[in-house]
Amino acid sequence: MRLFSKIVLAVPAVLAAAASAAPAGAATTPAAPAGRELRPAPSARQGPAGTPAKASPWLALRTVRQEDAVGTLWFRPGDRSWHADIRDAPVGSEVSGQEEYGSRGARATVPMGASSVNTPDWFGGGSFRVCVQLPARPLACSTYANPEARRRTAAPSRPAEGSGEPYPDFRVPGVVIWDNPLNTAHRVGLGYPGQKFDAIRGSGPWDYYRCDNGVTSNFWIYGRNVATNVVGWVPDCNLTG
Repeated sequence: MRLFSKIVLAVPAVLAAAASAAPAGAATTPAAPAGRELRPAPSARQGPAGTPAKASPWLALRTVRQEDAVGTLWFRPGDRSWHADIRDAPVGSEVSGQEEYGSRGARATVPMGASSVNTPDWFGGGSFRVCVQLPARPLACSTYANPEARRRTAAPSRPAEGSGEPYPDFRVPGVVIWDNPLNTAHRVGLGYPGQKFDAIRGSGPWDYYRCDNGVTSNFWIYGRNVATNVVGWVPDCNLTG
């Protein structure tokens, strides 16, 4: 009985000694190597750099890696906007998003004191690539080939009789184009009365046209031919936001 009481009295002392051996709030994860921060594992649901995942409707379509740096091409279906970002990259690293057969896109450089950066947004449809380039390293890229750009080779399908506006074929090179009566994507007055466009490649939405102002476009809007007052699909020759 006396031995049992000694054991009972000793238990609190053993527990107290064990508690004092570890500092308050000590982590259970292993420490990072000297000079390296312990980064969380990347998540496929994570939003663009600096964007909380739960607030991000963006989709990551392509990634490209160079050393520790990861560049991502992001797309938001709601307004068909795009941008690229780079994470875990040294200062001076560059990330860019670029249209495969056109001039749309944006680029950005990691500034002093940072390890990630987003490009500005751009808008529209098509195939794009994301590229990263670390200082003194070659360019590395990955391309998202939009399946819509490959499949859709005709004008939007004509609706059933009596179901609404017809979809006239505005694809014939040299057709005079439009204003934008439906204010598609909050755009107004795209192009000007008498402006023309010529086919470069393909023959429908998501394919490419050169406008008489020198712009190459594959972003189509629902607009009105100002010469005939007929409504239909036309390419955006101004590329205004």
